[in-house]
Amino acid sequence: MRKSLWIAGLGLFLAACTNPGSQAPGTTLEGVVQRSGGLVTMGGKVLDLSQARVSEDGQAVAASSVRDGSEISAQGVERGGRLELRAVELRYRVKGPADEVNAAEGFVTVVGLKALVTPETRIVEEKADGSETPLTLDDLSAGDYLKVAGLAQADDSVVATRIEREGPENPGKVELRVALRELDAAAKTFTYGLRTYTVDYSGAQLKGALSEGAYVRVKGQKSGTTVVASQVRVEEERGGGKGRTRIELEGIVAGLDTAAKTFSVEGLTVEYSQAELRGELREGARVHVRGTLEGDTVKAQQVKVQGKGERGGGGAELEGPIAGFDAASRTFTVNGVTVSVDARTRYADDRGEGGEESRGDEDEDRMSPEEFWGTGRDGQTVEVEVEATGEGALLAHEIELK
Repeated sequence: MRKSLWIAGLGLFLAACTNPGSQAPGTTLEGVVQRSGGLVTMGGKVLDLSQARVSEDGQAVAASSVRDGSEISAQGVERGGRLELRAVELRYRVKGPADEVNAAEGFVTVVGLKALVTPETRIVEEKADGSETPLTLDDLSAGDYLKVAGLAQADDSVVATRIEREGPENPGKVELRVALRELDAAAKTFTYGLRTYTVDYSGAQLKGALSEGAYVRVKGQKSGTTVVASQVRVEEERGGGKGRTRIELEGIVAGLDTAAKTFSVEGLTVEYSQAELRGELREGARVHVRGTLEGDTVKAQQVKVQGKGERGGGGAELEGPIAGFDAASRTFTVNGVTVSVDARTRYADDRGEGGEESRGDEDEDRMSPEEFWGTGRDGQTVEVEVEATGEGALLAHEIELK
């Protein structure tokens, strides 16, 4: 959606194609979710957590712990436009004490990892009973214990989608999920992020082979500017290395090579020479990619550049075909979810079918409510930015035909 930041960060859908006889092939997801009331989405798909086992650091937590801006890794099956999740792991880029809070420039630094704060970043105070209180960047201070979820950038900083402040029993405890830099195998050390901290893994339990640029998970204790690691684990290959894998991912473009027609997103190389390209591809752009994963390379079939968003708090996004279109009540469903409108709902037509609809100007793509509701829309693809307004009620902020 042009003016809705679909900040799935890295919204990654991996659908295994190794069992063609299966009616519901397994799906692995990695990315940032949007949540509004009881509706949880990623990349426009509805996530059903009703039967999911949700965990954080190996400990079971309630499904309600998956909140707007949370980063997850999950497994499930797709049925009728919904993803029924079976196992969900909550993930964070860093957990630890804040080194610096810079409200003027809009960032925090946590144990040497810089996290950029945007208008879409959720900042909250986590309570012992599971409730939370909204905060702003001005409410945070150096020394606060923070948990940061978000999207890694090429310079090893993070665009934060969610920041949680809490009072831990062990304020020196550190957890990292970072790209490894300056590996010294002899000294058994490496750095990450701003390179202001060194990880000492000489006494750590090590899983996987360390290499420059590899994504690793670190658990340890802060001692000055050293993280004394107790565990270091190299992240597993996406898709489990099993045969062909369909993939959808959302991320930030890095290392764009227009001659080779490649770029990277968090360690994956995207090759787009045969792809349908929508929008102007550029370094640092947010993109949505559809294609096939082969090793660490995505053979893209479609690359869509996303605009910078203005999504308000508590929103989510749906994408799919319209069903149950009812002009009288002004409601319809997308992926089994009923959507209603009010006088503030915005409408747009981005189908580019020629004439006025192909002009590409955002304001000129706008539709009036009468234009949208004046003809049947069942079967047409739509993106809808929605917000929960009550029990079972979803109100559309913006509706865009695709």
